Amino acid sequence: MAQDITQEETEAALSANDAQSPWQGRARAQRFEAGTYGISEVTGKPISYERLDALPWATTNVGEPVQRT
Repeated sequence: MAQDITQEETEAALSANDAQSPWQGRARAQRFEAGTYGISEVTGKPISYERLDALPWATTNVGEPVQRT
């Protein structure tokens, strides 16, 4: 039961985040469709599962420079 609550809370938090920043949800969906979701935009290396679990919209690994556009 505790695991179900955690899953529900996680899903609610992700939905709330997408509502606050819809571009993040769209960008994540576009990366998924392009096959680049989970790949660092800076190094091209895989983003760790733990990072994506904590921050599904992550585009880089921890410690990588932020890519400015």
